[in-house]
Amino acid sequence: MSVQPQSFGKYQLLQRLGSGGMAEVWKAFDPQLRRNVAIKYLHANLRTDPDFMIRFVREAQAIALLRHPNIVQIYDFQIAEPDSETPVAYMVMEYIESETLADYIRRFRQNNPVGTLPPAKEIVSLFTPICLAVDYAHQHGIIHRDIKPSNILLDKHNAIRNAAGEPVLSDFGIVKMMGTEVGALTSSGTGTPMYVPPEQARGLPGNERSDIYSLGVILYEIYTGTLPFRGDNARAIMMQHITERHTPPRLINPNIPPALEIVILRCMEKEPQARFPRASSLAAALAEALNVPVPEEVKQLKYPADIADQSTHFNSAPSDFSTLTPPENGNGKQAVSPPAGTPTPQKQPSQGLLRDQNPPSFIPYQSHVDQLAAIPSNPLQPSPPPMQQEKPGGHFQQPSANSKLYLVLIALALVFLIGAGLLALVQILPQEPAAVASNPIVGHAYFTSSGEVASQGPSGMDDTIHVMLSQLPAPPAGEHYYCWLLSDKTQVETQSTRLGRLTLNNGSAALSYTDPHHQNLLVNNSRFLVTLDNDRNGAPLDPITTRSTWRYFAEFPDTPGNDGTTGLTHMRHLLTSEPTLQRFKLDGGLAFWFLQDVEEIQRWSKESIDNGNFTNRRQKVINILYILHGQCARQDLQNVPAGVINRPDVGIDTTQIPLLECPQNPVPEGGHVRHTLFHLNGLIQSPGATAYQKQLAAQITREMDDVNANLEQILKDEQKLVLTDDAHFDTAPERQDIGLQIRMALSGWVDPATQTVHPGAAIIYGQIQSLATFDIAPYTGR
Repeated sequence: MSVQPQSFGKYQLLQRLGSGGMAEVWKAFDPQLRRNVAIKYLHANLRTDPDFMIRFVREAQAIALLRHPNIVQIYDFQIAEPDSETPVAYMVMEYIESETLADYIRRFRQNNPVGTLPPAKEIVSLFTPICLAVDYAHQHGIIHRDIKPSNILLDKHNAIRNAAGEPVLSDFGIVKMMGTEVGALTSSGTGTPMYVPPEQARGLPGNERSDIYSLGVILYEIYTGTLPFRGDNARAIMMQHITERHTPPRLINPNIPPALEIVILRCMEKEPQARFPRASSLAAALAEALNVPVPEEVKQLKYPADIADQSTHFNSAPSDFSTLTPPENGNGKQAVSPPAGTPTPQKQPSQGLLRDQNPPSFIPYQSHVDQLAAIPSNPLQPSPPPMQQEKPGGHFQQPSANSKLYLVLIALALVFLIGAGLLALVQILPQEPAAVASNPIVGHAYFTSSGEVASQGPSGMDDTIHVMLSQLPAPPAGEHYYCWLLSDKTQVETQSTRLGRLTLNNGSAALSYTDPHHQNLLVNNSRFLVTLDNDRNGAPLDPITTRSTWRYFAEFPDTPGNDGTTGLTHMRHLLTSEPTLQRFKLDGGLAFWFLQDVEEIQRWSKESIDNGNFTNRRQKVINILYILHGQCARQDLQNVPAGVINRPDVGIDTTQIPLLECPQNPVPEGGHVRHTLFHLNGLIQSPGATAYQKQLAAQITREMDDVNANLEQILKDEQKLVLTDDAHFDTAPERQDIGLQIRMALSGWVDPATQTVHPGAAIIYGQIQSLATFDIAPYTGR
């Protein structure tokens, strides 16, 4: 509906402020009270939805009762002419002259170089009142369900605390008023699906932690300059929220503090229980992560004894149950205090599982990592290669020492996520050192997953490739560059897949391609090609028929090593399929199942605390034991108290490869952790593996050592907990420690003393995907 009259009831309509899928907003004047107001007309067909009036009145009454300085005040709500053929539902609200947080984000990105972080105090000052407003609404039984930057107004007439304007949250309850969650979200345009939590994308109503997810997406956007998921339509975007892992923020912008990345990742966990329990907890963690004093209004809140309220900062990885000493923030003040009795995180030396204990047929990991002299001791600060970076005005200078690892991934991730505006950024792609300048790297191509359902095999895993190129000479008149994927050169019949034609902009180009059937593009393809063709008969030549058109090329390492395997084989075990897993009908690579199992432990850990049924709580603990220990769980359960079920519930295959090894039932592959490390090490040793692949694989092996320590501690907790009698089960300290350990294993943690990041499985999964990155160089006739 579009409202065009100059007046509506007693209100004089002045200016239409905006229109969307769910509503239309006008600035109006109330002549009785002599004030400006905002009138929101809801786009609802009241005649076809007989329940709308009931929902509208109920929700509007609840929202009108909210009294918070950072929530838009509702003055009135009505259904105009309810007996007519065209009744209209509308709400009258306070009018706030403002821009929105979306305008703030857009302006900041336009006025600052890529990678610039907004002032830490400013972000804390903006987010704290938003979080407190969200908490206030939650305490009054109202969930927003549609938090996004355009729904956060910045009141320019109230700039005492924030120069940009005091944030005021609007549009509470609109989604619920409109009825069907997914229908409302989809019809409201592409803005909302960008921020929708997975559970709402599935059609569920959502809860308080759904709003936390949306706040996390906003933080992701502020600090990376892009959104975690983009697509051609609302359905595609929402599917990504449900099924896909976003690119870790620091892989897009390495200037993001490690602790902040942990905060963002926790907000955006797929499982609601893994997120912050309340928005004020997020506000406290955000301040700590940015090294800003926790705002007094947040510190004054009294939290319940919930382990989930702890900071993302830990002095070290946990190993015992002594009293936790709250870490200090950067100003020497104590961070948000955890509840009394919370277990202490204290790092102990690794037991050497991943470094020293090498069963027969396994290559020692540490010895090969040590041979990589070029790799620095701090895996997050690799040595930078020489490169050029464009300055304003077109001049070039040598940049400061930045990580090649992260600069490569910045370039790769930004191509897909930002779009056409990236063409000016591809000039900063890393170049090879001067020693190999005769064959310089001109770009990269990498794989992601669309989240769409595949016609065969795993759903949309690595079914999309993104290409970024620079420094390409302009093609002759009438000719164009084309991108291709080629199958393995060892195949009897080589096949090609045309990805599309490149459009150059000052020598740079970006392209994305998704397999129409959503099949994994890595299964059969290991070579990338750019050809130059004059579009004979309206289509480029198949590159297999002639190499005269080949201009740029890349391939994954396929030369057998001493053990007869290739780097390509190891990558495919990690990312496409693993024969051992296929025996148990588990589609996908090791990296996928490593992450899946860690996420399952997190879910069951929370359910073992929240489930009201005592038997079910015990059952979730048993499920965790099977995921960790496989068949060895049967021996762990031999002495459980009488009456306790000692088998997993549905969905658990006790013979599948567990996360950790089972000494009583050793298999050559080991658990998921060791098996993944075996293939990472194999890639490091593969002839032809790039320096980037070796460096990243070596970094991942170090990061997985911390995750393994968390999982080993969970196993110890589990082995004690399953033997605990019913009277002491709910109060056992192991239950809380499991929750703490799995949160660190999944999302990671930060040592506040050194600001060293210890990535969790969520980040590691993205890093393993990044191993399949093509270094594209001029074709030399190989």
